[in-house]
Amino acid sequence: MGEERIQERYKNLHDLRDAEAKVLTQYDWQDKAKEIVRLPVITVEGRPARAMELTVQEWQNPAAARSNLITRVTRATAPARRRRNSRTNTNS
Repeated sequence: MGEERIQERYKNLHDLRDAEAKVLTQYDWQDKAKEIVRLPVITVEGRPARAMELTVQEWQNPAAARSNLITRVTRATAPARRRRNSRTNTNS
C-alpha cells in the first residue's frame, strides 16, 4: 500500500472517530421537525453522562419505562407535525 493511501486511511479513521465522539458527547437535533433531541451518553472524559443516569433511574420501574419507550417510539415514527406560529397578526 502506498504512503498516500496510508495517510488517506488514517485521515478517514480520524474523521470517523471525531464524528463518533461528537454523537456520544454532544447535544444535537436528531429530528428537529419532530423536536427530538439527541442527548450525550458519555462525557468528554468518558464518564456516563446525565442521560445514562436518567435511563438507569427510569428502568428501576420496568413497566413504566416500557410504556414511556413505546410512547417515544410512536412519537418518533409519526409524521412530523406542523408547529403553530405563536405570534398573532397585528396588521388587521
